[in-house]
Amino acid sequence: MAVDVAIFERRNLAYLRFHGRVTPTDSLNALDRVLSDPRSHPDTTQLADLSSVDDICADFVQTLTLVVAEARLSSTVLPGTRYAVYAPADLTYGAARMYHQIAETALPYQIEVFRDQRGALAHLCQPERTIPAFLIAAA
Repeated sequence: MAVDVAIFERRNLAYLRFHGRVTPTDSLNALDRVLSDPRSHPDTTQLADLSSVDDICADFVQTLTLVVAEARLSSTVLPGTRYAVYAPADLTYGAARMYHQIAETALPYQIEVFRDQRGALAHLCQPERTIPAFLIAAA
């Protein structure tokens, strides 16, 4: 699988580390894992880390289809729940922005895309400045 998922229950945050070649199916399976985890709540924030992604295999139609499937899965998520996407590279940032444009009208999340770790963590109300520092502190 191209996504590692960790739930930090004390922080009420799910960390999704995408790596390698990522497909819409990988993203959907990761969201399902987060939402079906008993440590996850309707307001659990999410941080998608795309810093280790080599390739994203999704066009506009596949992304639209992904968002429709995610909308069905996330029916129990509280509207306004924060979701940050950390996408430092041009490829991942472009793909994340396309996803954001589609998802912001269909999903309950307050999604934002960031090129810097600090901004992504601040969006999720986390005090750390880097993802490694967050992972150490939240463990």
